[in-house]
Amino acid sequence: MAIHPESKGKISCVFLGAGEGNRFGSQKLLHKIDGKPLIYYGLKSCVGSSLEYILVILGDSADMLKEEIYKYFPGEKKIGIVVNKNFKQGMMSSFKLGLKNCGDSSDGIMMYLGDMPFVRPETINKLLSLRKKERFVIPKIENVLKHPRIIPSCSFSDFFNLKDNEKGEKILKKFSRNIDEVIFQNRDEFSDIDTLQNIL
Repeated sequence: MAIHPESKGKISCVFLGAGEGNRFGSQKLLHKIDGKPLIYYGLKSCVGSSLEYILVILGDSADMLKEEIYKYFPGEKKIGIVVNKNFKQGMMSSFKLGLKNCGDSSDGIMMYLGDMPFVRPETINKLLSLRKKERFVIPKIENVLKHPRIIPSCSFSDFFNLKDNEKGEKILKKFSRNIDEVIFQNRDEFSDIDTLQNIL
């Protein structure tokens, strides 16, 4: 699978889809938008981009989500699936599981939140094209850092040292001089779906 010509080295994606969707009220990644489950849209963009490999981390409702993935992406070799049995411990537990499974073969990892259905393949490719060794690449909207984010391999050990319920902000502070912020204007593209009202 070809890498974006301006991208350096290997890049894989850890696609986080293990959460329970408590604020949504049900498993939101199974919620249908125009007849397709929410998880379909983010995965479609990732598959359609220059990402070399997408490792989907599932947890809650894993079997049903697997069925949907196999239904809409039959035989897709760019997609792998791992189930996090400890997903209730926090999102970082899922990201660390992703790093464990594909970090060794990548010099960078894109962290993609499964409840972001509007990010375009072109946007993913733009982030990939701006990637440099040992640099974070993070989209920024209205002075707020968003996802998806490219995480360099030089920080992997720091993520492994985080507790499962911790967030990555402390690592961003440590590597503050290694962050390339990419300014975007389309706020809706970087919206995540936390509640049912977000998509009504």
